[in-house]
Amino acid sequence: WRAMGLHYRATITILPVGKNPGPKAYDYSDDPERQKLEDFLESKRPPEFCSRLTAWFACDTPANSARYLEAELNHKKRADVTGQPKLYAIEFEEFSRQPMILVNAINNALAANDAATAEMLATEYWRPTREWRFWEYTTPEIRVVEEVEWPDSMAQSLASMAYQGDARRLTQMLGPR
Repeated sequence: WRAMGLHYRATITILPVGKNPGPKAYDYSDDPERQKLEDFLESKRPPEFCSRLTAWFACDTPANSARYLEAELNHKKRADVTGQPKLYAIEFEEFSRQPMILVNAINNALAANDAATAEMLATEYWRPTREWRFWEYTTPEIRVVEEVEWPDSMAQSLASMAYQGDARRLTQMLGPR
């Protein structure tokens, strides 16, 4: 492994420290809306970028990773989500980096049958041209370095502010509606 610097993965799943936990694959067959989003993004993915369908997702700071997990858990709102959130420092070699704010915007465009907006957002997602601050990193393999301390509320507030800044950039990008 050639370390690309540490990145972070927050999860409710225990990961094996010092090891590569193996390949990842997602099944969205029980969530047709999410399947439609992932199929669309996969169809627009440049070949040199990492597929979201088999990727490990990570963030560049512990706080961003913690906010990402909390958003995922809030989105699921399911009683079957159990386990204490954990945060791991990870390393990887190959990766893609995309602006996280665009995923939900693409999903909303698809739900509204707005193909032109979905297409424009997917292009920006895979080949960003704007100054985004909150990135998701996708990689086919990770090595778990160590479990790290959960970020404090100040760090998480700063992460939320970075995401809100991206939301403002997205609103400007979309223009008046």
